[in-house]
Amino acid sequence: MPLAIGPGSFYCIFLSYWKDSIMNITLIIVPLLLVMYLFFRFRSFPLFLRAMKTYNTGDTSKALAMLKDSVEAGLSAKHQLTVGYLLLKEGYPEDAERIFTFLMTTPQGKFNSNHARAYSALIHWKKGHLDEAIAELETLLESHYRTTALYSNLGFFLIEKGDMDKALKINLEAYEYNNQSPVIQDNLGLCYIKTEQWAMAEEIYDKLIESHPRFPDAWYNAALIAVHKGDKKKAESLLNSALEKKFSYLSTLSKTQVENQIEQVKGSSEIPE
Repeated sequence: MPLAIGPGSFYCIFLSYWKDSIMNITLIIVPLLLVMYLFFRFRSFPLFLRAMKTYNTGDTSKALAMLKDSVEAGLSAKHQLTVGYLLLKEGYPEDAERIFTFLMTTPQGKFNSNHARAYSALIHWKKGHLDEAIAELETLLESHYRTTALYSNLGFFLIEKGDMDKALKINLEAYEYNNQSPVIQDNLGLCYIKTEQWAMAEEIYDKLIESHPRFPDAWYNAALIAVHKGDKKKAESLLNSALEKKFSYLSTLSKTQVENQIEQVKGSSEIPE
């Protein structure tokens, strides 16, 4: 004989079924929401890595767009600094300045805002405010802040300023700090060229060129030494190597300057003014 089921029993069965359904849905939705949260919360770094890989393949436009997206997605301050530098290097100073300003004015955990200040000096320089750029970096130096980037930038700015005594002092200090940095080596070598200490300059550039620096300035400056020694063949070879390197918004010379120097090498052994 079938058992009779009253209204109360139906309610209990329905309630049990409803609870089980809610629990099953919760077991599906909660992990899904967590995955979605983690994806959107931390997608900036994988996007940054893909952007850097794209940048290294030479697809600059696509890479920069991805880098900007990674910043918008909440990229860490450390990696935002890299994005800002690359944007500046590729000729987007306004975008770079926005990032540097944000990093300088907004607390970012353990991130040292002085890193952004050191890079922002490059923007002052590109705007034609050389004295302001030097002052910014000297203030950091006086506060005992030391990085390869700071020494690289300040060393070059002082050469640009024409204060060769101070430039040589800072670049020797920089070389002691990091004698493996190609930019620091180039700055010190250029100081020696500017002060006509040719033997010292040659020693620096012999070492630097052996490391095959990727920026044209080093090859151009090394060629000046060959010109001074009257070795036109070597000078022309070095200048042609300079032309093969990538010129950026932060390059301290242009392709036209290198091409003009090649023409001068063919007809003269003198260093141009």
